[in-house]
Amino acid sequence: MKKILAFLVFLITLGVFCLYAVIAIRPPESGSGRLMEAEEPDVVLTTRSADLSQLARLFDHAFPVLPDAGVYGTIGTERLEGKNARLLVLDYAQAELSCILPATAAPLLLKPGLTVMSLYTEDRYRFSVLSMPAVYAEKGNERCLYFSDESAAYRLYTDSLGRDEFLNLSQRLQWQQ
Repeated sequence: MKKILAFLVFLITLGVFCLYAVIAIRPPESGSGRLMEAEEPDVVLTTRSADLSQLARLFDHAFPVLPDAGVYGTIGTERLEGKNARLLVLDYAQAELSCILPATAAPLLLKPGLTVMSLYTEDRYRFSVLSMPAVYAEKGNERCLYFSDESAAYRLYTDSLGRDEFLNLSQRLQWQQ
């Protein structure tokens, strides 16, 4: 009799736990789930500098750089749909690298007039930059790579390099330490 009673208590406890779990994970009554909104960065006064460590402190997120290359950067705040976005532009001799935080502000990086091109080869290799899938666009001498992580979006742009030189340059990018 004790075993049966213990088993019934176990079943009742299990039933209460399952009922609690179902109620706790049930979607809201409104029927529409809400996506988490990206955190809006604070306003940063426009700053120009050749010091990558200063720019990294102001940007407050990792960003790609070309190692051993002279660079001059500008950081500031842009607005998209009434929200702040932090924009960092690094000017190199042959290319420009733009970084925007949060990634939802990526439309600010678009270069109008460029046509998206496929970089697939016969073996269906997908082109990536720093392990992030990249979208390639070009028109005439202008070339652009768009890539992003979950927090920020990036654009590498040139109007002076050929396609192969540009793609090789993109493979030299490293994260700012």
